[in-house]
Amino acid sequence: AKTTETDQKKEEPEFPPFPEKLKNGIYEIQTPEQHAAWVAANPDKLMVIKFYAPWCRACKSVEPKFLQISKDKKYANIPIIFGQLSVQHNKQFVKSLGIMALPSMQIYAGSEGLVENFPCGPSKIPMLKRKLTETINAKVDPTSFVLKVDCANPENSEAAPCKTRSLALDEEAESSEIDE
Repeated sequence: AKTTETDQKKEEPEFPPFPEKLKNGIYEIQTPEQHAAWVAANPDKLMVIKFYAPWCRACKSVEPKFLQISKDKKYANIPIIFGQLSVQHNKQFVKSLGIMALPSMQIYAGSEGLVENFPCGPSKIPMLKRKLTETINAKVDPTSFVLKVDCANPENSEAAPCKTRSLALDEEAESSEIDE
């Protein structure tokens, strides 16, 4: 049997259209298409994405802290989900999202889109907690725990009316340090 040119090409792995939710509750985003599908499927949730590399020591140090934040009981009633995307096989896509250093975090406010994008090594975990608290206070209704849409954004002008804010998470963000 003759081998054709296509037989010799390395088979690209097939990825499902939507990211898999791991046993730890974190979504494993593997492709730009999965990233787009995940963001589009959650217009009513805050989404936190960790960008990492498997060989990055700082990324490995951030992982248990990121997982601990994702499991924090104070977020139990908040419409928030957590995902992660490896730069491996996605270098150009990750750069196109404005990620300049690893590990980095992005926070999306549902259909409003990206609201935070910052490098987040192990020493910056308190900053992640602070930014999460600020985003929750600004974007989640404190009585209904529903994500608010920014009425000033023309794309969201026909959405439900905006409501006022403030969840009592500020003191907790500063006082609940992650165990080393």
